[in-house]
Amino acid sequence: MKNVHMLSLLLLATVLTVHAPAVIPASDPCKGIPAELVKRTPQRLDATRTVSVAGVFQQAKEGRETLLIDVRSPEAFGRFRIPGSINIPLHFVKTKPFLKKKPFILLDEGVRHGSLAEECRKLADAGFPCSILYGGLTAWQDGGGSLEGDHAAWKGLGDMPAAALFLEKDREDWLMIDVSRQRSTLSTCLMPDAVHVEVSGSPEQSVSELSDAGWVGRTGSFTRILIFNEKGTDYDSIRFLTGKAGLQNIFYLEGGLEQYAAYLSQRRLSALPRESRLNTTTGCGSTCGGKNRQRVVAPSSE
Repeated sequence: MKNVHMLSLLLLATVLTVHAPAVIPASDPCKGIPAELVKRTPQRLDATRTVSVAGVFQQAKEGRETLLIDVRSPEAFGRFRIPGSINIPLHFVKTKPFLKKKPFILLDEGVRHGSLAEECRKLADAGFPCSILYGGLTAWQDGGGSLEGDHAAWKGLGDMPAAALFLEKDREDWLMIDVSRQRSTLSTCLMPDAVHVEVSGSPEQSVSELSDAGWVGRTGSFTRILIFNEKGTDYDSIRFLTGKAGLQNIFYLEGGLEQYAAYLSQRRLSALPRESRLNTTTGCGSTCGGKNRQRVVAPSSE
């Protein structure tokens, strides 16, 4: 089985080096989504400003004080948080000069590492000794860290909206795992570098295969895993299996591939001239950053 996953990873390297056509053929399930919206251009993670959950635990074990700054909204922080962390929304961190006196770690849910890393870089350039908790609250929970607040509110940790995936897809630390019963053409089109693991067999076999995919596919010391299927269903049972497999930093694509395809289609339509847009009443909904609305073709001048 490991050989199969290694072959998948080799195919990944081949796919990433092949020049994609400008637009995916209309006959493809991606329905004409431009290839530039789909393809990944891997960007290296800056490990110098990244701290793992295990690293935070080690600092605490050594008696070193660790200042955790949760940059989510006050409302989100009020629902649940890491005990002892403080809440400073990201755009206010630079207004707190006392933070220049000792190192601190920024954190959020963990789905937008790229934008948080960019802000951390700017803060560091301004004299703030900051770093980022890799995987955020999701990794903290996966790694056995304690949370306080509304238990029901943090059950959704790790849920990744389509819009967030689009912004994050180029980060090289992602390992994509397709857990559909059969890998579809849509999966091959939108996630060509994904490893396919069928989880419809026995729990023991599913746990073994997820473990193989999760460990063999690691790109380095920092790896986030995105789990998805066609419709984004049955994630609760898959969470149980990934837990048994000992995997951490696990994220789940909200609405699955179909939601992601709808989001990309919306982005494509929004970039077209108004007269070229098609009448539609469909949308990908608030879960992927869009809204259900009707697009109306501009009246003809004839």
